[in-house]
Amino acid sequence: MDGNVATEESAPQSRTPEIPDRYPWSWKLFALVLLSLLYFGTLADSPLQEPDEGRYAEISREIVETGDWVTPRQNYVSFFHKPPLLYWGGAASMLVFGENEFAARFTPALSGLLTIWFTFLLGSRMAGDRVAFLGAGILATTPLFFAIGQAVTMDMPLTACTTLAFAGVYWLHQSENKRPLAVLTAVAAGLGILAKGPVVLVVVGLACLAFLLFTRDWESIKALCGWQPILAFLVTTMPWFILVSMRNPDFLQTFVVVHHLDRFAGSVGHPEGPFYYVPILLAGCLPWTLLALLLGLRSSTRKTFLMAPREPLLFLGLWAVVVIGFFSMAGSKLPTYMLPVLPALALLLALWLDQAFAVSAETSRKAIDPLILTLTIFGGVLVVGGAIAYPLAGWGGETFGEDPEDISSVALTLLRTGFGLTVVGGGLSFANPARNLSVPYRMAGLVVLMALTLFWVTGVRNVFKTTSELARVIEEHRRPGDTLAVYNVVLHGLPFYLGERVVQSAHRGELAPGADRAGNPEEFFWSRDRLKEVWNERDRVFLATELRHMKQLPDLDPPARMLFRDRKRAIFVNFPEEDEAGKPKASH
Repeated sequence: MDGNVATEESAPQSRTPEIPDRYPWSWKLFALVLLSLLYFGTLADSPLQEPDEGRYAEISREIVETGDWVTPRQNYVSFFHKPPLLYWGGAASMLVFGENEFAARFTPALSGLLTIWFTFLLGSRMAGDRVAFLGAGILATTPLFFAIGQAVTMDMPLTACTTLAFAGVYWLHQSENKRPLAVLTAVAAGLGILAKGPVVLVVVGLACLAFLLFTRDWESIKALCGWQPILAFLVTTMPWFILVSMRNPDFLQTFVVVHHLDRFAGSVGHPEGPFYYVPILLAGCLPWTLLALLLGLRSSTRKTFLMAPREPLLFLGLWAVVVIGFFSMAGSKLPTYMLPVLPALALLLALWLDQAFAVSAETSRKAIDPLILTLTIFGGVLVVGGAIAYPLAGWGGETFGEDPEDISSVALTLLRTGFGLTVVGGGLSFANPARNLSVPYRMAGLVVLMALTLFWVTGVRNVFKTTSELARVIEEHRRPGDTLAVYNVVLHGLPFYLGERVVQSAHRGELAPGADRAGNPEEFFWSRDRLKEVWNERDRVFLATELRHMKQLPDLDPPARMLFRDRKRAIFVNFPEEDEAGKPKASH
């Protein structure tokens, strides 16, 4: 071989000339519009899920009803598990959009968009718009990130705050005018505490301090310790903590000790092993984990990872290691806790891809094309599955005890998703790369394909009726003054959908501390004996429970009549069946 001829393995190729490093603002605005459709387009299409969505939506609704923005309440008793940023966002959304699923989910979805935007800005500062678009696109279409952005949880607002705080430190490190960026970082950290507590200080503080020490950036450390950012941090965080502590003397004990220190130690919460997050990240970040694996398997692309700019790799690496390490050490673990690391992982993959495209475009294409083909084939499988399931919905309902309408809904979702994947993926799979479809554009096509998949597949959420179906049945039959109660379980969304307190009987669960603080727990919670008395004394009582608790119901007089049941829950009443005029039907 001629020694003057560069090979793919030995010499870099020039960057693709038609892919600029900077993009016009019209491109960015267009991407923002598409992301808004993706993240807001299906928020109202499904009922709130139990337990988190129902719980947090009800707390926001009660803020609107009571006008009290200081003391969080769930089912009208104080609730100190988490700080209020999500509740405030939900309440503000309900004032604008009404008390519905869209308003309840608006704050997490908006937080997801902000996180993507902060990731874009950070990537652009690190390596230009090409890396920014890659990182933002990968993050936006990561299934774990998208799914949590569609749910009412604390983790997406926390992630928006931590991402802004991390970005603020990196911008501070590179900037000559450090004071405004130090204040911005302090405000972001303060909002993070209002989102989910002091964890933001630990993960951002450890990772960023290590980065600034390693780079010997004493000026940035000095700027962060100045009185202006400290004051900004205190002004952001302290007013609510002071007010809620003044109104609720036991707040700090409950909030700090029980729901933070004890959770980290694993004495409460969800204890899991030290490697719990490995499969969560591998599966939750598909197909991007597969893309990273395919890049790593080829020597021509594997070595390009370390060709990325050194400081961004160090910063993002410390971000990822500290977040994963901290939550892996915690005794209580949930998949949602990995959300703050996803922007760092997305940008690391974007930096790698950017180098791989430049050095070995053909090999990069060979890593991307199998994923496109896999999604295309998966789309064909979904089409076949949906086509089989739809005409058999009636038979499936009778055989498996499911609602035929739910089976039909899932089948149509599979058909729609599969057809879209097949058409779009097929077009990308068989497009000639020599015909104006270079490797970065094929990567963009893969991002679009993933976005469409996530958008279409959300239709399956419609089959999870949860407490919305119970509330609908109760609304159809109840009259003013009727008593609403649940037995031996907390149905968090029922007060939200009914718009009033639902009495707990035989089980208080996480509401017990708030009931004890209220001073009159019998007003909010009944024992089994009290339930029997009320059932007999009052004319009309609705009692909801889960099917697994039916055998534990006490002997009620008059006998409980089942008004409704679904796959998991049932409603019992103490009044006879009524005709259309609302009068008791004659017994035969």
